[in-house]
Amino acid sequence: METTEYADIPSVFLKRALVKILKEQHSIKKYVNKGNHPGFDFNILARGSLIDDLRAPGYPKSLFKIETTTIRLNHIALNEYLGDCITSNCRECYVDGEEGDKQWEQRQADVKANYNAWKNKILFMLGIALVDDKASAVITQAQSEIFTVVYTVRI
Repeated sequence: METTEYADIPSVFLKRALVKILKEQHSIKKYVNKGNHPGFDFNILARGSLIDDLRAPGYPKSLFKIETTTIRLNHIALNEYLGDCITSNCRECYVDGEEGDKQWEQRQADVKANYNAWKNKILFMLGIALVDDKASAVITQAQSEIFTVVYTVRI
C-alpha cells in the first residue's frame, strides 16, 4: 500500500476522508444554493466527536456525546455576524436617564435576537437540532472568520 511522506497512514484512507469531507461540503452548499439562505455559506474545516463518560463523585453517572465542527464563514455570513450579532457600542453611547436605558435594553434585545437567528442558520445547515433540554450548542469565534461549533447531548 502507498503511504504519504508525512505519516504512516495509507494514502487510500486519506483520500477516502477527503472525499467524505468534500461530499459533506457539497451537500451543504446545495442546500444553501436552493435559496434557503442566499449567499450565507461556510466551509467545514474539521469535524470530530467523542463520548464523554462523566464520573464525578456525588453525581450520577452521565454520558455525553460531544461533536465539534470548525467552520470558515464566507463574507456574507461573517458580515451578518459582525454587523448584527455583536454589540459594537456600550451603555455610555446612549443618553442618560430612563430613555437611554430603554434604548440600550432594546439594542441588547435586538443583538440577542439577531445572534440567535444567525446561530440557528449555522446549526440548521449543519443538521443540528436542539429538540430538548438534553442538547446544547455553542458557537464561538476562534479567529477572524473561523468559528467553532460545539454540540453536546446527554445520552
